[in-house]
Amino acid sequence: MRQNEKWRLSDDAKRQIGGHNGPIFSLIGGSCYMHMGLLVHPRAWDFALPTAEYLPLSPGTELIPYGAVKQVLSDLMQEYLEIILQVQGAATGAVFQIEPPPPCADAERMLPHIPWPLFPGMRHEIAPAPFRYKLWRLQSSLLEAQCKEHGIGFVPYPGITADEHGFLAPAYFGDGAHANPAYGALVLEQMRNLHETSV
Repeated sequence: MRQNEKWRLSDDAKRQIGGHNGPIFSLIGGSCYMHMGLLVHPRAWDFALPTAEYLPLSPGTELIPYGAVKQVLSDLMQEYLEIILQVQGAATGAVFQIEPPPPCADAERMLPHIPWPLFPGMRHEIAPAPFRYKLWRLQSSLLEAQCKEHGIGFVPYPGITADEHGFLAPAYFGDGAHANPAYGALVLEQMRNLHETSV
């Protein structure tokens, strides 16, 4: 429930987590980068990612400093990090955070699945693939750093699910925001392997 503008685990949830014998796997907060840049903003913008400077800037967009983009995304992620830390505080074993899948490059395939009412004021246009990819890469780097700082295991996405450009391969497409069961099966295998080595 939400108290004082922050999400709090209920006592029942804490008991369930604390009573679990084995590692806890979190998929919390994976869509922050989508809230920030899934669709084209009325004042279209872009940024250069220092770790992937080869990725192009979208023509006709306003260039925003990397530090500002990083700060905004970090702020969006903060409330989810707080939930993850609450889970960690209630757990008796190891906690692992699952990296969200890479974005899909095919905007046309994504269009039928976009929940437009969740994005008021935005253009009904999916942001360019390189832009979405940069935000995903930035979110993953922030998430990994947060996990390292707090002693939470970070589980990278299954590498074989990406195409040659780093986007989610068509065989693992779900609905534009999620991967499909074939992708999920690979993540479950990662979880099984971590469970065997952490108990």
